Amino acid sequence: MVDLDRKTLRDIDWLLLLAPIALTLFGCLGIYSTAPGTDFVKKQIIFLVIGLVIATVAMFTDYRKVIVTVAPFLYAAVMVLLILVLIPGIGV
Repeated sequence: MVDLDRKTLRDIDWLLLLAPIALTLFGCLGIYSTAPGTDFVKKQIIFLVIGLVIATVAMFTDYRKVIVTVAPFLYAAVMVLLILVLIPGIGV
C-alpha cells in the first residue's frame, strides 16, 4: 500500500505542510496567552502530532488502491446513516 519509490522528500510541498503547522503553533501561543495554567496547549500539541502522523501516512499511501477496497463499505455506511436520519426526521 505504501510506495516509497514513487514519493520522495523532494516531491513534498513544504509550504503546504508548514503553513498549517505554523498556524497551529500560533494558535497554541494564543491559547497559552489566554489560559496559561490549563492543559489546552498540551492537548493541542498532541493533536498536532497525531495529525502529522496521519498526514504522513496519507501522503505515502496510494489512494487508488485504498478507494477500491474501502469504497463499498463507505457507501454502505453512508446509506445506513441516511436511513437512520429518516427515523427522527419523521417525528419532527
